[in-house]
Amino acid sequence: MGLNNDIARSHLETLIERIAGVEKATPDEQGNYFIKTESAGFFARVDGDDVPVIRVFSVVARDVEKTPALLESLNDINGALSFVRTSWAGNQVLIGGESLALSTDANEFSQVCRTVAMASDHFGPQIVQAHGGKPFFEQTKDDDYQPSDPEHPGYL
Repeated sequence: MGLNNDIARSHLETLIERIAGVEKATPDEQGNYFIKTESAGFFARVDGDDVPVIRVFSVVARDVEKTPALLESLNDINGALSFVRTSWAGNQVLIGGESLALSTDANEFSQVCRTVAMASDHFGPQIVQAHGGKPFFEQTKDDDYQPSDPEHPGYL
């Protein structure tokens, strides 16, 4: 890992600590940080060395089998999304977005989280209903969670 990556991880930890109100942000063994903000749970990580990127994502469903029908659904959803996208990895369906790590400020980081949340709120239940699996993003929500207005540029 390069110096830019180290700086980006430190910057991401500072963003998480400020926005989520935690004393010390610590990654798991895969380098993912679990963030609880705006009454829902997300993951964030830094990828890339020369141009590090902050990736924010939610796991909308776990234990989902990769099938042609699922991949077709995800492709259709991606055609309707802006700024975020869906993907399947490791028997999970993810919705995520990214920003340039070294220039991401607290407002931009919060906006990426909100956009991921809006797309997860809208498409996550549809994915679970159509393709099975166990909802995860839904389970991270606090009782006071309020979905954002769906009239947002995160999806069409």
